[in-house]
Amino acid sequence: MPIGASKVGALGGLVPGGTETFNAPGTFSIPPGVKKVSVTGVGGAGNPGNSGATGNPGNGGGGGGGGGGSQGAVCSDFNPITWAFGVPSPRYPSLTILNGGSGGGGASGGTFGAPTFPAPNLNSGPANSGATGGAGNAGSIGSAGNPGNTGCSSSGLGQTFNGGAGGNGGTGGAAGNGGTGGPGGTGASGSPPNPNAGGVNLTFSGAGGGPGGGSGGSGRWTRTPGNLQGGSSGSGGGGAGETNSGASANNSNFPNSCWQPYPAVLPAQSNPGAGGTPGGGAGGTGELRYWHNTAPVVSRGGTGGSSANPAVTRAGGGGSGSMNQAGGGGGGGRGNAGNAGAAGNSGNPGSAATPSTVNCVPVTPGTNAPIVVGSPGGQIVISWNPQ
Repeated sequence: MPIGASKVGALGGLVPGGTETFNAPGTFSIPPGVKKVSVTGVGGAGNPGNSGATGNPGNGGGGGGGGGGSQGAVCSDFNPITWAFGVPSPRYPSLTILNGGSGGGGASGGTFGAPTFPAPNLNSGPANSGATGGAGNAGSIGSAGNPGNTGCSSSGLGQTFNGGAGGNGGTGGAAGNGGTGGPGGTGASGSPPNPNAGGVNLTFSGAGGGPGGGSGGSGRWTRTPGNLQGGSSGSGGGGAGETNSGASANNSNFPNSCWQPYPAVLPAQSNPGAGGTPGGGAGGTGELRYWHNTAPVVSRGGTGGSSANPAVTRAGGGGSGSMNQAGGGGGGGRGNAGNAGAAGNSGNPGSAATPSTVNCVPVTPGTNAPIVVGSPGGQIVISWNPQ
């Protein structure tokens, strides 16, 4: 039923004047004798705008580069070979530089570590660790919310009164910060054998990688009676994958018993660590050598660390294999995931509708007319003069 009271005028005429107000939908019963009325109406307020979208998360940081492998001194005839770095001796092949693999986002691998001279203070130069991955880029701001809908109109007696405009959508949430880069794999280190320690087997530790990166394997050197010598270097650890960790290299299993005279069958090389999935680079294989003071070198060379899959930026590069019985480099660690974006902001309230009036609206006495009132805040007021 309509809300409001009818006001009857006392100014004379056949039909007294009056007013009827509707704050909710209802029916207007036109009094007998009333043929014209005035209608004042206002539609409902506009709806609030929708909230903005959550900001997009930041991009993950780059994976760290693999650590470099180390280089131990080569010993023969109980004396160290004092050749300059990178220059081959008459008995040994030229030195091959083995560096760690690059990590995601281009983080460079650690560089090879060379031994220091002169004898007897031989030290395996520590290799450099891989570079830390770069920070990820920030995400983008969330999109703005859609505007709210226009408010519902009010109507009656052939007249329509529009609702208020909808509120503007809320602004999008702030972007998330990029993740920090993963740590580089640790470069290998360790001391080479004492050239005068006959029959002694020495083990040199490999280097651990960053979080998620596999550790490098250790190397081993053996000298048995008759100046029969040999050794195996540690291989590199696998770089971290975006999800799974890289595997560690196994330690050298170079035999410690007396070898058969040259030529002999070389044992298996230290196995490098496989890269973690997805994207982690594999470790490089360590060098293996066997030699005798009257025989040429028999060797299988080592390899550098593999680079991470460039499409998986958070993955780490593989560590480098080592040379001359030193340890292998560790695999690079994975980059950290980006931070989540902030929630979007609420939309703005809708606007109130503007009232208007239409005069001299013809009506049929004694009939009923439906009245529609928009919500919220709509209203219809019908008034008439004495007639």
